[in-house]
Amino acid sequence: MREAIPIESLIAADIGSAYTHLCLLDRVEGAFRFVAQAEAPTTLGGPEHDLMLGVRRALRCLEQIAQRELLDAREALITPEEYTGAGIDAFVATCSAAPPLRGALVGLTEDLSVPSALRACAGAEVTLVQTVALGALSRRERVLALAALRALRLDLILLVGGLDAGHSSLLESAAAIIAAVYAQAPRAERPVILYAGNPEARRPIAQRVRPALAYRVVENVRPSLEVESPQELQREL
Repeated sequence: MREAIPIESLIAADIGSAYTHLCLLDRVEGAFRFVAQAEAPTTLGGPEHDLMLGVRRALRCLEQIAQRELLDAREALITPEEYTGAGIDAFVATCSAAPPLRGALVGLTEDLSVPSALRACAGAEVTLVQTVALGALSRRERVLALAALRALRLDLILLVGGLDAGHSSLLESAAAIIAAVYAQAPRAERPVILYAGNPEARRPIAQRVRPALAYRVVENVRPSLEVESPQELQREL
């Protein structure tokens, strides 16, 4: 059996959506001790779109802070640690970086459900590329607006509207149109329907969108005129 090499030094990395954080640890008297830390913007999205670019930039910053060589001439991590003190024995990482969900918001009214949902989305990793207020459109305009969602390559359609125990016929009609729009699309191109509206409409909407689309339900984002409830929607997003 091959003998395990003792780990005397390591770098722990946390690759987040915005920043990549590195922490350098050395074993001192049998226990790991903090030596230095550094960070760099996470390179996800944009023209670079390579997580390792951000990691290497953070490593270069860590080299300067710790006064310790970590990367070789080819930008590869030096491992195991050399007798000169260059490099490390181990590298561990966690990654929570992901592009924001690409979504569309379909709501009943421009003055109640839609603003409430927009505020909920502002606290979550979602980019809304289209908003449709059903109540402001004629039937023909609603059909055209909802059919146009197919071209946007969405991860998510957020459907909101209706106070608790209020009217839901427009929402049910919109759900049926959306299901028809995506019925023939490849499975990988079908968005999730996330419903955060009048609870009375949950089952009718489910009957219209399933099995064509995945369907999730959370608490009404605007249960009454006076009350806004974004927390459950934010958690689900």
